[in-house]
Amino acid sequence: MKTLHLFAAILALCAVTFTAGAAEKAPALPIEKALQLAQDYLKRNNAKPAIVALSLERSALLGGEVRWYAKWSAPVQRDGKPEIGLEISMDGTLTRVVGRGALNGH
Repeated sequence: MKTLHLFAAILALCAVTFTAGAAEKAPALPIEKALQLAQDYLKRNNAKPAIVALSLERSALLGGEVRWYAKWSAPVQRDGKPEIGLEISMDGTLTRVVGRGALNGH
């Protein structure tokens, strides 16, 4: 049991370290621009959810690409899949994030 707690603590520390590392350097795409891209995307697609989170994240644990992640307040059904957010790369490229049952127990 102590090993499990130690492992959980190490994982938490790694997550904090990698999150801090991503935020260490100013992103190439400012947060204001990322927010505007996400808002424009929702407007263009007549989507009703709000943006409830916008975070800077790495795509991989070690040396991955840094991207913005916009999270919707509720899934948007598009192409038969629940879209739960949007990844925004530093060049402004948008990638839909879809998932099964990711939000609100759907």
